Amino acid sequence: MSAAEIVNMLDTAWKVIKDGKPSSDITRARANAVPKVDDWTNLVGAMGPRETRWYRKMTNSLPVSWGDIVVDFEVILRFTYGATYRGGGRYITNIWIDVSDSYVAWFHDLELSLEVKDPENAGSLTAPLARIPISIRGSMESPRANITLQKGFMLYGDGRLDVLPD
Repeated sequence: MSAAEIVNMLDTAWKVIKDGKPSSDITRARANAVPKVDDWTNLVGAMGPRETRWYRKMTNSLPVSWGDIVVDFEVILRFTYGATYRGGGRYITNIWIDVSDSYVAWFHDLELSLEVKDPENAGSLTAPLARIPISIRGSMESPRANITLQKGFMLYGDGRLDVLPD
């Protein structure tokens, strides 16, 4: 066990939107990127939260209702960062997601899930820096279309946040 080895001690995946509505999973599911030590709950000095939003609006392409909104959602990915362990490192103590808006028209369905990949040390053995990839993916289905949705993020223990290319 080492403060330079970084792990996620909480959840690795959960539903974000299920059957077009915010999933009950988002009220309890959390992830983190913390040192692999027995007393990782003794991290101190976390800052934030930092957040990023992912917003999508989809419209109907049928001539009779051209332009009508059929799917409209916004999810907010949040995390606390900068926590130290015994005076060193930069770790992510809490990662969670909220759904601020979710509309799905009749005969359409929206499903989104969040997946947490394995965290890693982007720093050094003496100055660990947590880094953890997050993917939000799913689909919008209707009688005429099946569209895959995906967004990736990289979160860092120093508060940086990268939105990954699609």
